[in-house]
Amino acid sequence: MSVSMVHQAQGQLVQEVAADGVLHAPPSRYVLKKEQDRPTATATTAQLPELSIPTVDVSRLADADADPDEAAKLRSALRSWGLFAVSGHGMPEPFLDAVLGASRTFFHLPTEAKQEYINVVDADDGGRKFQPEGYGVDRMDTDEQVLDWCDRLYLQVQPEEERQPRFWPNHPPDLGELLDEFSA
Repeated sequence: MSVSMVHQAQGQLVQEVAADGVLHAPPSRYVLKKEQDRPTATATTAQLPELSIPTVDVSRLADADADPDEAAKLRSALRSWGLFAVSGHGMPEPFLDAVLGASRTFFHLPTEAKQEYINVVDADDGGRKFQPEGYGVDRMDTDEQVLDWCDRLYLQVQPEEERQPRFWPNHPPDLGELLDEFSA
């Protein structure tokens, strides 16, 4: 019988590391080790070209006669940027503002309140295990792994039957309702 294990630093939240007051730079586990993998500052900000995140109009992709140019733009954005902004989603701005506001309220809660939804949980074999849903940092497997400098709240919204309600925050009270509406 093996005991489930998680990396010893798995529960260390970025917010706690940053708030300890003595941090002058991100810890090494958040910095790319190889110099050639790091972004370089060869020009001043004023000299850099303005970068624009690609925007994809999902309404032009949704119907049976999907726009091939928009599909090509989506492929290009994913290949070159790995992300894109979305337009044509049909969600009104006040609703998106409410989702953003509720999310910010959650992330501004004290650490102890957010810990109720932590993504490191008890395993059936008596150990601890990482699972993607919940609040925390990405899975850590090795000391050499470079991590994102952020804490996350990852929630399964679809399909509804696969949601794990224990990871859905009760505060702010409207967050769950907004996410329900957002995923409808």
